[in-house]
Amino acid sequence: MAVDQGMAGDSAQEAAGGPDAAPDRQEYEQTLDSVVTSVSGTCYSQLVQAVSVARGRAQAARSTVTLFAGGLMAALSVTAIADRPAATRWMGIASVALEELRGRGPGIPV
Repeated sequence: MAVDQGMAGDSAQEAAGGPDAAPDRQEYEQTLDSVVTSVSGTCYSQLVQAVSVARGRAQAARSTVTLFAGGLMAALSVTAIADRPAATRWMGIASVALEELRGRGPGIPV
């Protein structure tokens, strides 16, 4: 109970505008502002860096998967048309190669 009364007395003195209330409050606000500014600046830069790293990893993974899928499609195209005439085989290989050069990868919708 004594703690509650002491806290109530402190807040009552601050509300009344005691002699030390204004300088303490101003110092508190300045300290709080500097702490919040430095912490938020640090956290924000770390979050931006983490997002950039994640984006780079995702792009690298997409490139790897696209190359793998292109190779798989080329292999399947060649084996599926192995008994077709040479012109048909070369046209199939050329179409897969052109699709890869466009950058979409085989079978990936735009």
